[in-house]
Amino acid sequence: MGVKLGNGWYSQEQLNRPGFGPPYPGPSRLIFTLTITFENGEQMNIASDETWTGREGSIKHDSVYHGEIYDSRSVRLNWSQSGFNDSLSVWIPVEQMPSPLNSSSVGVFVLQDMPPIRAGIDALHFEVSIDDQYKNYLNPKDIGEIRGAKLTDGAVLQPIASWKSASGVATFDLGQNIAGWCRFTYRGPSGYGTYMRYSEVLTQATVSTHTATRNIYTEHLRTVSASDTYILYGDPSREYYEPTYDDYIYFLCSTVYF
Repeated sequence: MGVKLGNGWYSQEQLNRPGFGPPYPGPSRLIFTLTITFENGEQMNIASDETWTGREGSIKHDSVYHGEIYDSRSVRLNWSQSGFNDSLSVWIPVEQMPSPLNSSSVGVFVLQDMPPIRAGIDALHFEVSIDDQYKNYLNPKDIGEIRGAKLTDGAVLQPIASWKSASGVATFDLGQNIAGWCRFTYRGPSGYGTYMRYSEVLTQATVSTHTATRNIYTEHLRTVSASDTYILYGDPSREYYEPTYDDYIYFLCSTVYF
């Protein structure tokens, strides 16, 4: 059994400064219980304890607003499968952490009961306003083309345009403002870093010259970077990357080849 821990909404960097939001709750913690029921009706419980081991993984940094830094050179294939043996890394015993609940409060742990977020045709929910009182969701069969972007490849939106901005940055336009994440395809040398920035809109044309740089507009994001960094493993054929923990993703992007 293998588990990846991310900060999520539990530990948000942008809130960890004086006078802005709750205090920093500390590092991520794992509470794990697995109940296995055998064919004969007997059960076995597996829980998180000091017998588990851990290591720094390929995700070096993650934030729901700032995105993640992913170093594919730290990936260990099949690391969560039975019989895995890693001679390239140092795995250390886990540390028992105190409860994040204040002992003097009346707080309790509550399981987050909700469907998982998945990619694919069954996960599509395009909201359309019927009137001010009623909203409806389009059926995937009724979608067809969505504001110029075609829904293809198992519900993956493809860019409707791409260009290099005035600053020389490759930019990809999905034709609409959506919430989701990007899938990138790379070819390049090991250790080569790529940086992706997301935005809802483009910069407007200047009043004096009536020309636009066609750069993405990020000023409204304030201190939020809304970006991802991926460091290539160096696969001579190609390698793929999808952000794992990103939440704040409004973007103008899609597949990229280097």
